[in-house]
Amino acid sequence: MEFPIKKLLKHSESFEPLVWWENLFGRTFASIRPFLSPCEDRRGDFYPSPDNPSIQLTIRDSGRRYRAFPPDDLKDKIDDVLLDWDDVQAHHLDCDRLRTSLRKTFNFKPAASRPIEGLFYIGRCERNRESRHVYACLAVTGFFRGYAHLEKHWTPGGLIERLEPVEQWFWIRDGLFGDWEYNAGAVSGCRRGTVIEPENFVILETAALDRILSVLYLRKNLSQADWDSFIAVYGIPSIFLVGPPNADEAKQKEYQAVAEEILSNGRGFLPHDSDIKFVTGGGGRPPFQDQIKYLDEQITLAATGGILTMLSAPGSGTLAGNAHQDTFLQIAKSDAITLAGILQNAIDVPLLAEYFPGQPALAYFEFSPGLTHATSQVVQDALDLKAAGLEIDPAELSEKTGYTLTKSPVPSAGK
Repeated sequence: MEFPIKKLLKHSESFEPLVWWENLFGRTFASIRPFLSPCEDRRGDFYPSPDNPSIQLTIRDSGRRYRAFPPDDLKDKIDDVLLDWDDVQAHHLDCDRLRTSLRKTFNFKPAASRPIEGLFYIGRCERNRESRHVYACLAVTGFFRGYAHLEKHWTPGGLIERLEPVEQWFWIRDGLFGDWEYNAGAVSGCRRGTVIEPENFVILETAALDRILSVLYLRKNLSQADWDSFIAVYGIPSIFLVGPPNADEAKQKEYQAVAEEILSNGRGFLPHDSDIKFVTGGGGRPPFQDQIKYLDEQITLAATGGILTMLSAPGSGTLAGNAHQDTFLQIAKSDAITLAGILQNAIDVPLLAEYFPGQPALAYFEFSPGLTHATSQVVQDALDLKAAGLEIDPAELSEKTGYTLTKSPVPSAGK
């Protein structure tokens, strides 16, 4: 479920009942409801009609209950609705709760001297669905093709408004290590293009996975084609009847009829010294399946960076299944670190240098999964260090775990 932060921030000043918010956000309402807080002694003025949510019914007191009435021109078509306080109680966006959640989710680490407010930029990213574009461009096509480009679009104030993917077929370079140039017409065979300003782009360069996989992929397809040809020829083996020696022409025709009966699933007997021969593909088991399995293993090793665990037997809830999951998380974390480093160098470093000149870079962007086994390990490490007589700074522990830490009250001596 997509988190609709753009719309949420747009209506952050609204004080409306939950049904208004639910009607506004539809299927994504569940994702924003945790950030809505009730306003005491305040109610919404309107209620959407159950028959047509675009029509607002006016809320009025009706004893200990409330009643929502349609406009005068629709009284004959739309019924009024009896409501409770929970239906009309106004709710508003709790920005502090949203900011805390985003900080934990995206693992923001503000600079010690001058904190950076990241909510606006996250809102901008979510509004333009930047996270999806960034992942699709860098993690998917970038790792596969070996390079990817995101163009920075700037606001009049000099901030990045959005990151726009530029497809790979628009890029050329001189050799393997030349500067990237823009091929506006995507002309095949073009050797030179328009020179770009690298600071206006987020650029990923890595080993091209498609070059490594293409040879294996072609070999697998050829093996599959040979296997199909083998089955077409030998899948239903040819049958030949060897007749007895010195059979005259009449007997040969009789044996031919018997052979045709056998081929048509018939029944009968064969004369003495006759035999049946089947034409197979030769010796034992055809090698195609073994070859395809070997090529699949090589593709898996290439795609996972040579992690042998992915070649273990499949399973669910078994040791093999857990091994696959651990390997997937390991690969995902590795890709996340790579992408975060690229975004840090292309966005965070120049931004901090401009707005905080001369200060150390203590704030950065990273992909963080939130509460994971690593978080549990940090807590366990803190307990082990405390048992050994060493203390971890609470601020550092809060930063690494994402938890808001408070000290437990010290019991009095008399208790």
